[in-house]
Amino acid sequence: MTLLEILLVITTIYLFLLLFKSKLQIRICALCLAVSLTWVGLFVAYHMGWFGNGLLLGLIMGQSITGIYYLFEKHAPKPLLLFRLPLLMSLTYLFYGAVTLQPHYWAALFLAGIWLCCLVLYVHQTNPRLRDITQRIIDCCGNW
Repeated sequence: MTLLEILLVITTIYLFLLLFKSKLQIRICALCLAVSLTWVGLFVAYHMGWFGNGLLLGLIMGQSITGIYYLFEKHAPKPLLLFRLPLLMSLTYLFYGAVTLQPHYWAALFLAGIWLCCLVLYVHQTNPRLRDITQRIIDCCGNW
């Protein structure tokens, strides 16, 4: 499939979902679902050898990573925003691993360290010495 064909598929699914979302009783964003359904189909085709453009597959999967990140950011209580970085990197790790089907042990270990650091900051966020860095991380996307 070409880029144009994939864009047409996403657009067609999106318009279909917009028209029939209430009748289908779907409570998911039509655009997010259209993108996700498209990359799931391409993902299967990629691993079956029917689709060979891993870059395009990765870009479309990355759109879902961004959507999941925004969903987390929208619904998470403010103190949990401390975990934005490890969440985003973990999603990238998971999606990359799904495409490559290879273990990435050093990356997993690095992510575990990032999660641990954020967990320590979260647990001790009222500590005066850690409060400033914790607040900077939480406010990172809001102060620019």
